[in-house]
Amino acid sequence: MATIKAHLERGTHVRISTQGHEWSADEPIDQGGSDTGPTPYEMLLGSLAACTCGTLALYCHHKGI
Repeated sequence: MATIKAHLERGTHVRISTQGHEWSADEPIDQGGSDTGPTPYEMLLGSLAACTCGTLALYCHHKGI
C-alpha cells in the first residue's frame, strides 16, 4: 500500500513525499502562493492522465497493438 506524506511548508507551498520521491505543490503568485510547483488541481489532472496512459499502454501491449 502506498503512503503519502504532505507537509505545509509556508503559505500554500506543500512538500509531498512517498517511498523515496519528493515533489511540491503550490498556488500561483496571483492566487497568494509562491508558484514553486503545480497546483493541487494540476497534480490531480496529471495523476488521472498518468493512470489513463498507463492503462492504455498495458491494454495495447496485451492486445499486441
